[in-house]
Amino acid sequence: METNQNQVASPNPQPNDFLKQMEQFFKTYLYDKAPFHFPPNVKEFLVKFGPWVLLIVILLSIPVLLLALGIGAFTMPFAVITGAGRGMFFFINIAITITSLILEGLALPGLFARKIQGWRFAYYASLLSTLGQLLSGEIIGAIIGLIISMYVLFQIKEYYK
Repeated sequence: METNQNQVASPNPQPNDFLKQMEQFFKTYLYDKAPFHFPPNVKEFLVKFGPWVLLIVILLSIPVLLLALGIGAFTMPFAVITGAGRGMFFFINIAITITSLILEGLALPGLFARKIQGWRFAYYASLLSTLGQLLSGEIIGAIIGLIISMYVLFQIKEYYK
């Protein structure tokens, strides 16, 4: 008797399963059960001009990120000498920020073309940004930022196919 691999439950959950569960959670609570939805004209405005705003943010972030890398590289030896163990967290956060910017850059063509893959890259970038904030100890800001970004993303998701 032959079994279909899609029907067999994996004993070890895959990261993709977790991301799908998170996406379903956000959709349920920030779209399906949300007490307020953006009007269609606001959604259309966000879908039309959002990628342009994202492009500007990415372009403005690059010099700031390069400056932070330079300052971090300069001050790292002093952090090691003084025993301030936050230096490694700084570089982890920079790596997360760079990865998030790359994901946002990958999202742009899809967002302009209104493709779901562009929306997904923006979704992953937002999740990764939140992780960076949490690792930096910005718990309240991370939670508020995650709720706002996911609310907006799930309000406009229907425009991406």
